[in-house]
Amino acid sequence: AGFTRHLEAAYQTMWRIHAAGEPPRPFAAQPAETRPVPDAAEEERTLTIDVGTGVLRGWLDRERAPQPAADFVVPLGFADDYRLPVEDGSVDRFVLDDVLQCVAQPLTLFQELHRIARPGARMTVRVPHGGSDAAWSDAGHVRAYFPTSFLSFAQGGPRKGVPSYRGDWRLVRVAVTVAAEDIAGLTAEDAAERVRTRRNVARDLIAELEAVKPMRGADAGPDPLPRMDVLPA
Repeated sequence: AGFTRHLEAAYQTMWRIHAAGEPPRPFAAQPAETRPVPDAAEEERTLTIDVGTGVLRGWLDRERAPQPAADFVVPLGFADDYRLPVEDGSVDRFVLDDVLQCVAQPLTLFQELHRIARPGARMTVRVPHGGSDAAWSDAGHVRAYFPTSFLSFAQGGPRKGVPSYRGDWRLVRVAVTVAAEDIAGLTAEDAAERVRTRRNVARDLIAELEAVKPMRGADAGPDPLPRMDVLPA
């Protein structure tokens, strides 16, 4: 229930930003002056990454605050040395809703988000489940994700050929949404097995991750995979 409430709160935050009706304002793609978050000591800060035409469009806002968000545009193909115009250790929550599957260099993105995250900061990610046609049918999608995919963002996670990754995100919760009729009458274990063994049962994959700071060593080993929750859509 807590996981669902957090996701609903994330959506409410995103809806409030969209409802404001303000177009995103371009921000220089090269490192520029650091933009501090207003009232850092008083408000929880949420960084929402969305995707536009050819760019990652980010909104930085204060959760539960009705004032307009501070907008900036980030190119999809940002380089390994790209830095978001946000100060280190200043963000409490991140929301990546239906965007990560469009990012060609997810490790670079997660590494940079780790830099600006506070210790214990939470990230909610929603993507099409890799076992659904929706994950593959959009020409703008460059990667498909499964529950185990998010283990790669931990410092000790599986990342062949990427020894220089400098981020550390622990997978805390993972869930999939399915049509209620597809799991009617099934136990939780049987529903999870159906998701794992059949295509086009799972619709969305939702993951919640936690920023680990200080970062663990690469020899820490992989994190365990949390139990997968199956949520009727």
